[in-house]
Amino acid sequence: MSVQGAFPGLEEDLPPIEVARVLVDTELPHLDKLLDYRVPDELLNEAQVGHTVKVTLAGRSHTGWIIERELIVPEQRSLRPIEAVISHLPVITPELLEYGAHVAKRSLATLPQVLSVAVPPRHAGAEASIAESSSTPTHPQDAVIDVAGEGWLERPQDLAWSTHEFGVAFIHALAAGKNPRGVWAALPGNRDEQSYEAIAACLYSGRRVLIIEATHQRVEAVAAQLTRAFPRAHVGTLHADLSAQRRYSAYLTAIRGQSDILVGTRSAVWTPLPDVGLILLWDDGDDRLREQRSPRVDALDVSVARAHLQGCALLVGAWARSVKAQSLVASRWAQSLHAGWEERRKLAPHVSVPDEFDREREGISAQAQIPSSAQRMLRQALQEGPVLVQVPLSGYAPAIACQRCRKPARCAHCHGVLSVTSERSIVCSWCSRDTERWRCPQCSHAQLRAFRVGSDRTAEDLGRAFPGIPLTVSSSQRGVVDRVSDQPRVVVATPGAEPAADGGYAAVLIVDAPAIAGRSELWAPQEALRRWMNACALTRCRSDHSAGDNAGHGANRHAVRSAGQAMVVGGVEPILAQSLIRWDPTHFAERALEERVDLAFFPAATIVAIDGPLGEVEELIRELSAVTECDHVGTVPRKSVFMPDEGDADPLSAEVRALVRATRARSGDLLDALRGMQQIRSAHKRPMLRMSVNPPELF
Repeated sequence: MSVQGAFPGLEEDLPPIEVARVLVDTELPHLDKLLDYRVPDELLNEAQVGHTVKVTLAGRSHTGWIIERELIVPEQRSLRPIEAVISHLPVITPELLEYGAHVAKRSLATLPQVLSVAVPPRHAGAEASIAESSSTPTHPQDAVIDVAGEGWLERPQDLAWSTHEFGVAFIHALAAGKNPRGVWAALPGNRDEQSYEAIAACLYSGRRVLIIEATHQRVEAVAAQLTRAFPRAHVGTLHADLSAQRRYSAYLTAIRGQSDILVGTRSAVWTPLPDVGLILLWDDGDDRLREQRSPRVDALDVSVARAHLQGCALLVGAWARSVKAQSLVASRWAQSLHAGWEERRKLAPHVSVPDEFDREREGISAQAQIPSSAQRMLRQALQEGPVLVQVPLSGYAPAIACQRCRKPARCAHCHGVLSVTSERSIVCSWCSRDTERWRCPQCSHAQLRAFRVGSDRTAEDLGRAFPGIPLTVSSSQRGVVDRVSDQPRVVVATPGAEPAADGGYAAVLIVDAPAIAGRSELWAPQEALRRWMNACALTRCRSDHSAGDNAGHGANRHAVRSAGQAMVVGGVEPILAQSLIRWDPTHFAERALEERVDLAFFPAATIVAIDGPLGEVEELIRELSAVTECDHVGTVPRKSVFMPDEGDADPLSAEVRALVRATRARSGDLLDALRGMQQIRSAHKRPMLRMSVNPPELF
């Protein structure tokens, strides 16, 4: 600084410089803000808004994203320069920043954490290929010129959505360029046709469609179906099983407006598709749609944020209905799209659930994993095609216990759950150690019994019961089978691994129903119903031409009936049984939501789990109670049961989990306060506490 600049008011006039405001990729909460960096002269043309750059922060090199650029006169301090430009194409957009910041705030995450999930890793080859190709956006309306006939919206009786209340109005609003929001209780008889009509209506309005599925197999299958249904549409796929080059190329293609329809897994829900008119989310209750790392949100949270902030339509569909989706209906933010009783009778599968009277009439056979009535159903169905048997657990005997006192068997080394393999060896499911001489620590008995039978043991029993019939096992341990033929075959699968059958299954049997529905967790009944309805929806459907004089296109669609049959054995709660028999998931979702409202649980309230040392957690809760109106639900230790006691350890250093709760009206104040406290702790280099908003393991 010159001598003249030392006197106030006599500073030297400095020339303006180009400054980039960069969001640095760091997880520190107090650095979740824009930092100023000087743009060197040699990077003036390359360092553009939305590009990824390399910068220096606290003596370390970090990546970051340029959010803004401005020509300013610097203050009396030097700015660090941008070291290098990593991406030469923009990878983030203002829309992504808007809903990304909203989700980060609601989940107590940082915006860099959200962008790390949203933007795929860079691939130089893919970037160079996209940069050299044409950047002309597609025209979605061109994709439906040959598909949608003249005046197709003027014949509501021919629309597949005519079976659902408010369905035709939803399609008309979508085709008119409006942004309706619906929670869709789908029926197996016309689910695909309804999906095509919703997509066609959105493309007809000149807007693009984003479709989210749970697995990459479903993504590829849906993309292939849409390519056949809309030959002129540009259909893109985006999921983690693609190669790095294909994934990054698909992302860049989508954000440049060169995809009419984008189908992807949970990470694709962040993709800032230009002119997006409809987000179609299928099976929102699937835990594979939930991000496992921070921000720990699921695809429904991001979809709702995008529909609210971007003003696009949202269609949340599933065979079952989650409590979170039902809360959107109860708050009148979305409209329930469900079929009436007559339509459900025509299009839904026939499900039977033996009750207590049926089990008493059947006698001792009802206590077996596969009762005699279920075996008769399978034997009769095998004369017509394949049958599916859904088993809740994989393996041979995944859960064993002492034969005398029924205490669950645990590993002597890590206290993990012991299981029996198909080779009859006892193995720990945690540390994989073999156990040769097990003895019950409670009664000293040495004999074991299986109280849960896995898919391998079930397949072994079915192979003996139906000799000569081909048998297929689909599970995470044996490998997931995508599809089977329409020939007679027994398929044993775990939930989520059920292969599709050509033409559908002749019968579906669900065994060991209490394995999931009987658990004590709050989410157990909802998850059980979702798994069962997903399996039952795979039954075979046929066209019934006895519809009288109605020979039109719409009449044939309405006459679809389920030819297959399904059965759930093992004991089911009456409300779950009635939801299956009547194929009415909305009734169960309404009841479950009412219970959570009475208990003040999510989604009726916001609950935050705070994990960390007892002393730090108690101090934070005291500070929190002083500035917000929240309830301290309780604090419990997090020490695992197999860890040895540490008598000499400081009690305040013990790891605990505390739950704090706020009403929906006060949830914003609670989250703002917690976010500020985390930023202060981060800036002062104090131990960070782990926070999870509405932790999925609880709800």
